Amino acid sequence: MVVTDCQGRVLWREGNAGVLRQAGAICLEEGAAWSEDSTGTNAIGTALAAGRPVQVHSAEHFVHTLHNWTCAAAPVQDPRDGRLLGIVDVSGPASGFHPATLALVRSVARLAEAELRERHLRQVERLRSVAAPILCRVGGRALAVDVHGWTAAATGMAPVDRLPLPTSFRAGRVWLPSLGMCTVEPLPGAGWCVPASRGRWSPRAGWSST
Repeated sequence: MVVTDCQGRVLWREGNAGVLRQAGAICLEEGAAWSEDSTGTNAIGTALAAGRPVQVHSAEHFVHTLHNWTCAAAPVQDPRDGRLLGIVDVSGPASGFHPATLALVRSVARLAEAELRERHLRQVERLRSVAAPILCRVGGRALAVDVHGWTAAATGMAPVDRLPLPTSFRAGRVWLPSLGMCTVEPLPGAGWCVPASRGRWSPRAGWSST
């Protein structure tokens, strides 16, 4: 089994000692690049390019020295923002080809995403406990969101699942289409307090008009 980053570079591998030695002979090892640009058609690179699970068997590989191999790979996406994180791949000698391998890597990728989603939910819960007493002091509408815009708490308005944040989002005066002019302040625990008002919150003085 191999895990790569979003560029197809191998981060980790594990498996049978004999197969690992064979994998080393074709540079399927930590630090090696397996994008299509560097290696041609292969499960890792093609899954990255296609954005979906892929199985590449024997002569389907572009590089002749990989014709003795069979590989299946699936992309892993960040459940917080949908960006591609990397690839989970199972590779081995072509003689060990099994049609269920593709389903296996697809399931492993979904399990990884589920674990990331669960960790994110725990982070949002922790942020909610920090933000709740602060929002109690806010007059008007305000949201507490994590750094990806997912809502932890709200006051004066119906909560939304996620607040779209600009790429360069930072503390200070910010215009947001859904809330208007906001004065954004950081929250302990990697998040933002986003009041849709002209007030400004500080840890010492609370809210004051500007």
